[in-house]
Amino acid sequence: MYAGAVLADLGGDAQRVTVPGGLAARIYLFNVRRWRQTPNLPVSEGHLGELEAGLVEMAADDGGTDVSWIVRQLVMTA
Repeated sequence: MYAGAVLADLGGDAQRVTVPGGLAARIYLFNVRRWRQTPNLPVSEGHLGELEAGLVEMAADDGGTDVSWIVRQLVMTA
């Protein structure tokens, strides 16, 4: 998830990606739902349930918010 800084010396460009908050919530829901199926996580089921409920709510109505990431675009050839 934080590989961009490690790969910076290899070149490429860091680009900002901005999406509506509802879309970001739907993206994060994939992770949370997968985590809930994974045994022995160091996070309680209750916390994951609260996180999932909040993301479901935001996916339905993000209040017009945006979420941004900085991603490194890097192409490597052999």
